[in-house]
Amino acid sequence: MQMTPGELAIIDATLRLTGPEPLAFGVLLDQLAGQGLLESLESDDPDEIVDFAGELLSHADELWITFDDECIVRIDQRLDATVFTHRITTDDLERAALRITPDLVVLDHALGGGAALQLANGRGDLVIDFDVAYDQGDRGALVGPAGWLDEFTTGDLVMLTRRGTTVEVARAGDDLADGAPELRWLRERYERLSDGEPVGLEPSLLVLDALALDPATWKAPTRPIAELLAECGLVLDGIHVGPADREWSRRDAAAERLAAELSDEFRFAACCHVAFSEALAAFRAFDDPALEPTLDCRRVGTALVHGDVAQALVAFAHDLYGLDDMRIAIFAQQLAGEPGPSRAAGAYMTALVLDAVGDAESAAIALEQAVTADSSFGAAVDDHADALAERGELDRAIKVRQRLDLEDDDELTFLLTLRPVHRSGIGRNEPCPCGSGKKYKNCCLDKPAELSASAHARWLLHKLTKWVFARDHRDLVIGIVEEALQTTADDRQQTIAEALYESGLVASWAVFDGGIGAHYLETRVEILPAIERDMLADWVTRPLQLLEVTEQSSGSSLRVSDVRTGEALVVHDHSDDDDRSVGQLLLCHIGLVGGQFEIVGTALLVEPNRRDAALDMVDDDPDAFDVAAWFATLNRP
Repeated sequence: MQMTPGELAIIDATLRLTGPEPLAFGVLLDQLAGQGLLESLESDDPDEIVDFAGELLSHADELWITFDDECIVRIDQRLDATVFTHRITTDDLERAALRITPDLVVLDHALGGGAALQLANGRGDLVIDFDVAYDQGDRGALVGPAGWLDEFTTGDLVMLTRRGTTVEVARAGDDLADGAPELRWLRERYERLSDGEPVGLEPSLLVLDALALDPATWKAPTRPIAELLAECGLVLDGIHVGPADREWSRRDAAAERLAAELSDEFRFAACCHVAFSEALAAFRAFDDPALEPTLDCRRVGTALVHGDVAQALVAFAHDLYGLDDMRIAIFAQQLAGEPGPSRAAGAYMTALVLDAVGDAESAAIALEQAVTADSSFGAAVDDHADALAERGELDRAIKVRQRLDLEDDDELTFLLTLRPVHRSGIGRNEPCPCGSGKKYKNCCLDKPAELSASAHARWLLHKLTKWVFARDHRDLVIGIVEEALQTTADDRQQTIAEALYESGLVASWAVFDGGIGAHYLETRVEILPAIERDMLADWVTRPLQLLEVTEQSSGSSLRVSDVRTGEALVVHDHSDDDDRSVGQLLLCHIGLVGGQFEIVGTALLVEPNRRDAALDMVDDDPDAFDVAAWFATLNRP
């Protein structure tokens, strides 16, 4: 599911309006409404607005909304300078790792932009390794470079202080804080989130809520979270905590919260919610051998081919367990082995899993199988059309999209613009425009359309833009926009944010400076048409350039000079900007298209007085966040 510019603008504004101190959620909504941003939620019902906004903002890792939407904080800022402790065990030393649950369960939360934790003083990276398990269902361990725990022995209390993406690891002293605020909030949060019932909750929910509600928590070294939980009367079992003096169920609170968020994200109507609940219950039962589940494939398959239910279920599994987890793949394979709607649903979910791990070629085959099993399965047909388009099969993609018969199909409209003019509006029995003398139906009707290099370039940029705004890249896009708007006055932020999206600048920075283009090439290398594959392989190797227009030629041709190197170039500019003039400075990417240079993506016009600053930025080999931060200087009050 893709976000709209209006939804992304809400997230961008919230990131600027919030900080490490708790802000009442209602106050935030009033501020967003005052900027006219909540209109994109298309609801006047206050309760619906709270639900929609809460679900939407939950997608920003930098934000944390406490239970019952009490308050919201910039959790990435709140986690800065926090101190968590852990008592070293023999198992830790044998694995050269620190167990995550429960003491370090939020240490890596809200890093943003794909960043990784690093040891202080440049000693190396810290990674969460999910394969290092201590118990059944454990969430992994914190693993560092060789020898990083050599100075410690069993029983040592270590403290880990997070500063940005850096972690200082040291032996804790004897002057520990008493942990009173942490104890109070852990106890209060468990009672609040469990509603007084003896249930199992993930400790991260308790810790993040406590951090959000009380700025004093975990600002000084105190006892490990495991020991604090024990003093609260809570015991750890696997990855959940529950009361030590009562029997409690293994209700996965994180799973239930995620399911509710996905229902909101996909905007399920009542019928879709019922189907999703049924499919989710079947998957969770299938995932728990203790329940000895019997999978009713026909019933579950019928639920999964309803709307976007299959997509939501795969998103649930990936968000909860990670892309490398095989549970959803095994579930899908069992469904695919049965006839009827379950075969279509299983094949489609298999395609989604394969695509998520980068096997686009196998995913395309699975999509074919899904559509063959059920040609009325709208979500599968839609993705099948996209897969055909990625392979360059224009005519087939158009036919498949036409079968969807959507009222407003922007994708179909775009594909039709790519079709050569001589292929449009020709009757089957009319003479073929190729000049063969045969009827069109007996000649070129079923031959693939031959596109120009320029048309392939437009198509490739269109595919890349769709890829940028896919669900998996949401955090990167939000981070880029937040960086670009960091100095913009409040009353101009929405206007600038919308311009960044609509102009294509955000997509360009993400593709060429944020690594999206290289990732797309890596995952699509087997299915892209050769001409597009070769184009993109060239484009992603070329740096951001500052070009000065030296002469306007005919049509789209411009003579330019690279400001950094002085190299003279002829480039083609197919943008809608007709005002290119001699002396203009363009911050852009260029690439080869049919043996000629074209501006690929969106060019930013740079004012002459910003020339030196732009050149300095280009010289530093900037990434997408660097470019966005430089853009922010253009809008400084």
